[in-house]
Order: sequence, then structure tokens, then C-alpha cells
Amino acid sequence: MSISKIKKKIINCFDRSSENYESNAMIQKSVCRELVKFYIDSKLCDFNRPIRALDLGSGTGLLSSKIQEIEKFDKLHLVDISEKMIDLAKTKMTKSFISFEINDFDHYENFEKFNLIFSNMALHWSCKFEKLFSNLIDKISIGSVLLISIPNSSSFKSLKKINLNNLMNKLPSEKKILKL
Repeated sequence: MSISKIKKKIINCFDRSSENYESNAMIQKSVCRELVKFYIDSKLCDFNRPIRALDLGSGTGLLSSKIQEIEKFDKLHLVDISEKMIDLAKTKMTKSFISFEINDFDHYENFEKFNLIFSNMALHWSCKFEKLFSNLIDKISIGSVLLISIPNSSSFKSLKKINLNNLMNKLPSEKKILKL
């Protein structure tokens, strides 16, 4: 299946499920709570400069909303491939410093503009995961914070019972993630 067909399926899937996403996102919410706890406990939130944040694969803005409760942003930019997910995020997040972009993060290039980049359970949807991650690491500014969660090929024991070859895109292996 071509990358453009995969991306269209991903967009359609998230657009169709957008209205019910948060009521069914138990894993994403749990991981979100752990990310925020890690962010606070590890003192990553001790910024001595204005915070310009980027949420990659923001969906409905779940992680952005939680971090916004503990941080004062100069700028917060949410990027997601699904217009309907972004529309829902816009209804929840109305501050003037917040901006939104409908874009495939595989094509996003402006990482250097931000000093806090976060993503919750989204980057694995990349069809070019290694390229995206390398690009992100290469372009992120020195002193910036990268806060991400990425499920890997062994994250969910229940997936062992299904044929992983039928997934739209493969979850990266833990080894690949650590190497990157």
C-alpha cells in the first residue's frame, strides 16, 4: 500500500472517530498522565526562558491541555493530520498564544522554533519514523526539552494475538527507538 493511501486511511480513521476519541482513549489518557508526572518530577518544567511549545500529533489537545495547566506558554502550536481533531482542540483551547495547524508531522520542518516539543502516542503513525525522528533530533535547539511517548512493537501483549502484518504501519521496535 502506498504511503499516500496509508495517510488517507489514517486521516479518515481519526476524522471518523474524533467525536468519540477522548471517551475511548483510555491508554492515551493514562500515558498522558504519566508523561505529565514525569515532566514535573524530573524538573524538566524548570524553564528560565519563555516557553515555545509544539505538540506533534496533538489530536484533540489532550496533552497540551494538561501541560497548559502547569506551564505558562509564550506560544503553543498544535499540529495534527486530522482536521476534525484540530477542530475539537480549538473548542477546548482558546488562548491567544495557541495556534493550530493541519499537517502531517512527517512533513513538519520548523522544530527549531520551539524549546519544548511533546507528543503523546502519535509519532508511531509516521510512515517514515526514522526520518522524522532524525529530523526532529537534528533540528531541535540546544537546551530544548523533548517529551514523547511512543508505543513499540512489544508495548501491547494483546497485539501478539493478532496478525501484526495487517496493521497500516508497523510499530517501531524498542531497539530502533533507543538507537534513534
